[in-house]
Amino acid sequence: VRLHNLANKRHEDLIAATPRILQEFPDAKILFVGSGWGDEGNLLMEKITQQVHAAGLDNTIIFTGFRKDVNNILVDLDVAVQASLSENLGGTIESLLMACPTVATRVGGMVDSVKDGETGILVEPLNPDELAESILKLLRDPQKAKVLANNGRAWMLERFTLSRAVADLDQIYQQLSASHTVGYRLWKTLWRLVISIPIFAYLGVRLLWDVLVLDRLQRS
Repeated sequence: VRLHNLANKRHEDLIAATPRILQEFPDAKILFVGSGWGDEGNLLMEKITQQVHAAGLDNTIIFTGFRKDVNNILVDLDVAVQASLSENLGGTIESLLMACPTVATRVGGMVDSVKDGETGILVEPLNPDELAESILKLLRDPQKAKVLANNGRAWMLERFTLSRAVADLDQIYQQLSASHTVGYRLWKTLWRLVISIPIFAYLGVRLLWDVLVLDRLQRS
């Protein structure tokens, strides 16, 4: 219930965190890279734009729109932020591969790419104050931020490459194949058949009812 009707990427939380960041770094700029997806995405973009304007942050928060050169943008950023409520890996792989200091929420697969205090900083979702403070930690100490970013790139190259994924999947399939008995098992087929009989019988009766009975009732 708490998450109902909330946008997943949580640009709103970064907007709310921005005034706290500006207190220490008044010249900071926040880039929102990307565009809305479909009608709902466009409506969300309008809502976010209105929030930025209402907060007086039009000169601080920049909407870049869709970009094909995100890697070039990441190289120039001081901090990359992924504030999502739910995520697989988000953009953390890209930012860490480009050795960009990264702050991400403690959700989904991002806890595997961003190892808190080692390859970046993790924060709780829906917490603009913690988000702001974590961004400030990296801005205050660029050398520490660079160490985390370099660790992140090394971690990506070690564990998150295509060749590593292929090798790991192959190992999983080999283990599963070795642990299962090879061959046809008649008893399993018969058991599935017994289970399926009442299901298909119900579906057949339901179909006949809809076609023969309901159709006549509607015509009458």
